Amino acid sequence: MRISHAAVLAMIVSAGPAFAQSNPAVHNNPPSKANSPTVTQGANSFTEAQAKDRIMKAGYSSVETLTKNADGIWTGKATKDGAQVNVMLDFKGNISQQ
Repeated sequence: MRISHAAVLAMIVSAGPAFAQSNPAVHNNPPSKANSPTVTQGANSFTEAQAKDRIMKAGYSSVETLTKNADGIWTGKATKDGAQVNVMLDFKGNISQQ
C-alpha cells in the first residue's frame, strides 16, 4: 500500500491541533502584588534620612513614621497620587506600597 506525500502531509496537519493542547495548570498571568512583594528581608544599611529620601525620589510625598522592622525593612506612611499609603523599603532600595 502506497501513501502519497500529500496524504501524509494532510494527516500531519490535521493532527497538529491535537498536540497543541494547552496545559490548564500552567498560567501565564503575572503574580499579583498581594502574593509577590517586591521587598526582600536583609540587613538594611539605609539610615532613616536615606530611606525617606529614596522613597520621596520614587514619587511619594509626606513620608512619615518610618521605622526599620526586625526583617530590615523600613516601613512608614506616605502620600502618592493624593492617597495615603503604607510604604516599604528593603536593603536593596526596592520600594513597595500597600
